[in-house]
Amino acid sequence: MKWRCCILMLLSGVSLLLVSMGSYAKSASFDPLDTIKLTKQGQQLFALFHQRETEPVKTLNSVEKFLSTVTDSSPPAYQALSLRIKHDILVNEGKLDAAEKVADEFVFLGAKSRKKWIVAEALTLKAILSARRGHAEVAYNLINQAVDLAEQTHYDRLLSRALNARGVLYSRRLKYEDAVKDYQRAISLVDSNASIGYLSKLYSNISVVYSRVKEWGKAIEYNMQAIDVALKSTHTSYEHLVVLYANASELMLEVNDLAQAELFNEKTTVVAEKSGNTKLIIHALWTQASLLMKQKQHLQAKPLVQRCLKLAKNMPDPMLYNQCLLGMGEIEFVLGELAPAQQHGQAALKAFEMIENKALALRSHQLLADIFQQTQEYPKAIHHLTEYYEGTQKVLFENREAQMFELQEKFENEINVEKIALLTAENNLKESTLERNKLREKFWLLLFVCIVMFSGWLFQRYRQHVQRIRRLSSSNKDLFNQSNIDALTNIYNRRYVEDVVIQSSASLSSPYFSVLMLDCDFFKRVNDTHGHDVGDEVLKACAMRLSGQIRDTDVLARWGGEEFIILLGLDSPTLPTEVLARMNQAIANKAMETTDVSIDMTVSIGATLPVTKKHLTSHWHELKISADKALYQAKAKGRNRAEVASTRVVS
Repeated sequence: MKWRCCILMLLSGVSLLLVSMGSYAKSASFDPLDTIKLTKQGQQLFALFHQRETEPVKTLNSVEKFLSTVTDSSPPAYQALSLRIKHDILVNEGKLDAAEKVADEFVFLGAKSRKKWIVAEALTLKAILSARRGHAEVAYNLINQAVDLAEQTHYDRLLSRALNARGVLYSRRLKYEDAVKDYQRAISLVDSNASIGYLSKLYSNISVVYSRVKEWGKAIEYNMQAIDVALKSTHTSYEHLVVLYANASELMLEVNDLAQAELFNEKTTVVAEKSGNTKLIIHALWTQASLLMKQKQHLQAKPLVQRCLKLAKNMPDPMLYNQCLLGMGEIEFVLGELAPAQQHGQAALKAFEMIENKALALRSHQLLADIFQQTQEYPKAIHHLTEYYEGTQKVLFENREAQMFELQEKFENEINVEKIALLTAENNLKESTLERNKLREKFWLLLFVCIVMFSGWLFQRYRQHVQRIRRLSSSNKDLFNQSNIDALTNIYNRRYVEDVVIQSSASLSSPYFSVLMLDCDFFKRVNDTHGHDVGDEVLKACAMRLSGQIRDTDVLARWGGEEFIILLGLDSPTLPTEVLARMNQAIANKAMETTDVSIDMTVSIGATLPVTKKHLTSHWHELKISADKALYQAKAKGRNRAEVASTRVVS
């Protein structure tokens, strides 16, 4: 089973865990906070812990005063909680160097007192600090040590926090299955006494995973739940609210709900300004700039991103500065300022690769590919385009495979239902036959009227059985269409092509075949500009025009998204390029007429050199890769063209 399928199944399990949390019976676990709260001094420290974000200056003074009175006989738990409060305040103020020193004091305290739980707390803080500084590998090693120690001491409250932090690191590395497992386990450790604000963070992180795999509906659902929980908490920080509102704005942009996106953008700005925190103000500026860029208002977005860069330049967290740097490159590209756009894109790519943020690194590759196509530096364009496609196609293909898996399960379940129905019908017919034989034995004993009545009854039963069998046959036909026909374009789907090539190649009548991959050029712009309904109409029109260009010996299918595939049947091992040219012309020569607008559309085509039908089956995977690479070449050379693979997959 592919990781993408596992992610969707695990995420479904998260929902069940969240529902059942209230009645979850936890085994006994260690929690130092329970001991601290038993004394008057401990209760005072606990109150300071909850006000560290709302009243940082007052809280820091109180904690410094307490730490100045600490002696060797002071309880280590009190010292640990005081250091935690001081560390969190320094982090919120962006003083990461000072926070690092406090974390080191934390480690020393754990070693001195020989308390594993204190060491685990310290390692968790140091891991999160390392992640903020962009030292991903260091952060990963530290958080693994923290998880091990928290498990050894049964410190479930800390273990839940450490698993959440490790889940974030996994998510940045695109290891979504591992991230979901950690979030799921963290949720199972949250008890009825846990802060609902922390539960909000778990909801938010699950939302991020859904958004990374482009499940926008679920991402919005969990983010809105996170907001609802956060607003009910009395200890929700400004930073958490800014993140939630900014994520909500970006998610609403993805589903083209501009009104809601603007509403959450305003909320992001209000909370950030109220906090006075530079990091949060940068976050709010970036959210506002993203909204303007989505609305094609790049000139208005540019000064906001410039302000982001100015504020983020001296921030200890490199993520903020480089994200703004990438945004500036994207704006400059749209405005035609290619030289600075290239410079900013390359700098951002180098930084994101260094801190192992693969999602933003792929976005940087996409920007640089577009820039080098504009400057006609095709080898560089092909390099970045290949990096981008190889990174993104993995997620897209896994998404399709998950859909195929779900469809296959549905198909098999319905087949089982049909089998049961057919067996029932067969048994009914047998029973009916027995009844008819009994009637014949008594034939001479019955009156003519009774014979007519029973014959009519038998005929009615027989007709019902015939109708049932016909319905079952029709249902099987519908099931075939659901499994093998694309619902939008009414042509074959990916599953059908895979089945024909791997299992039913005898149904293909031509001796030779070429595999063609077709991709609609700039299709994302159609969706972003005119909406997904218009995009769907364009895809249907493309499918109809391509259907007019193929013969009975060819197979046309929707491969997924805006991609199509054609198995082009040939009589000889020579590929007639004029056929490919006709397909380009069929799409490009006439605008697509939709309900609202006319759309000029083109396609790029990648084709393999012809192979025999036998080799089509045995080298299917290699042929798909060869066609994909040819498609990348067509994209890199300006689109609206066809490229044939330079090498033959089979000698």
